[in-house]
Amino acid sequence: SSFFYPSVGLSAVVSNMVNMPEWFTFLKVRGSYSKVASAFARYLSNPAYSFNNQTHNWSKPSTYPAYNLKPEDTKSWEIGLNARFLNHINLDVTYYRSNTYHQTIYAPLPSSSGYNQVVVQAGDVQNQGVELALGYNNKWNDFTWSSSYTFTLNRNEIKRLAAGEVNPVTGETITDNEIQKDWLGASNVAPQVILRPGGSMSDIYVNHELKRDLNGNIEIDPSTGNLSIAETDFRKVGQLSPRYTMGWSNSFGYKGIELGAVLTARIGGLTYSATQRVAGHGRRARPRRHSDQLRHRRSPEVLFGDFDGRGRLRSLLPLQRHQRTPAGAEPAVYAAGAVVPQQSQTDGRIRRQEPLDDLLQGAVRPRNLGGDGQRLLSGRGLLHAAEHAQFRL
Repeated sequence: SSFFYPSVGLSAVVSNMVNMPEWFTFLKVRGSYSKVASAFARYLSNPAYSFNNQTHNWSKPSTYPAYNLKPEDTKSWEIGLNARFLNHINLDVTYYRSNTYHQTIYAPLPSSSGYNQVVVQAGDVQNQGVELALGYNNKWNDFTWSSSYTFTLNRNEIKRLAAGEVNPVTGETITDNEIQKDWLGASNVAPQVILRPGGSMSDIYVNHELKRDLNGNIEIDPSTGNLSIAETDFRKVGQLSPRYTMGWSNSFGYKGIELGAVLTARIGGLTYSATQRVAGHGRRARPRRHSDQLRHRRSPEVLFGDFDGRGRLRSLLPLQRHQRTPAGAEPAVYAAGAVVPQQSQTDGRIRRQEPLDDLLQGAVRPRNLGGDGQRLLSGRGLLHAAEHAQFRL
C-alpha cells in the first residue's frame, strides 16, 4: 500500500576540472539511477459483482481474488554528456535502460475452480535507447541562423513473461509463454498484437494469406470465381513502433524578420488500415499513391485468370475491377515511415501548421518546445509516456 521512490544522480563538469582546448568551452558528464512504482488495478484482491444495466442482473467476478500483491516497479539508469564547442555548437547525448517488473498477467484456471483466470505478477520488459540533440547558432552581421536536430532510438524487448511461475490456485507451473492482445481490426481477420519473449510490446502477427498451389499459383474458388484464402499459423510481420524518430528545426532572422520551419520523421514501423482492407473487399481499392506503392511492394501479389476443374489457375492475369478479394486475404499492413513538414512560421507567428500525419499517431507524439509552438519528436519521457499509454501487458 506504500511505494518508495529512491533516486540518485551524479554529474561532473570536466571542463572545470582539467585544461581543455580553447575550442572546447564546456563538457559535463552525468549519470543517474531511479526506481519508481505504480499501483495495480483496483479490486484485484477483493473482486466485486458487476451489474448489467440491460439485463438488470448481477454477474459473478471471473478473476480469482489476488493476495500479496506488489506494485509494478521500474528500475532505470542513464548516462550522458553535455558539450559546447567551436563557440556555436551544442551537443547532448544520453543512453538509458529501464526494466519493468511485477506486471499484472492473467493465467487461465480450470472451470472447476469457479473462476476463469487468476492474477500472476511477473514479467520483465526492457527499454533501452539513445537520445541525441545537436544545436547550432551563429550570426553574420544582420543575418542569424539557429538549427536544432534531435534523434531518438528506443529498443523494447520482452525478457520474460509468466512462464515458470507457479499458479497460486492450482500450484502448477505456468507453461504458457505468450499473451494475445487486441486485434487491430475485426477479430480473426486483422493483424493481432502478440507478446512473446524476445519480441517487443508492439509486434503484430497475421494468420491469413492467399491460398496457393505447390507451384505458387493463386487458387480460385470455382463456385464463386473469387480468390481463395488459407488460415495459417500466426507469423510475425513487423512491429508498430518505429525504429527511430528525428526532428529538425531551423530559424532564420534578418533585420527583425524571422522565418522558421520544422521537419519531423518517423523511420520504420508498420501501420494497419482497416479502411483499405474493407475497400479492397468487393471492389478494387484506390488508396493514395504512397499507400498504393507500398501495397504492391509489400502485400501478396493479387492475380486471377482462367482455372481448371480443380480450381487452379490456368493463366495469370491482373486483378480486374469485378474480381472480389476475400476479406482478410491481404493484411493491409504498410510501412509507416514518413517525413512530415510540421510547421513554418514568420515574424514569430505560425502562418501554417500542418496536423500531425496519422502515420505518426499512436507510437510517438510531439512535444512543445518553448512558447513559439515548435514541435519536435524526441525525449525518453515521451517514449515512456507512449509506451505506458498503449503497450501494457
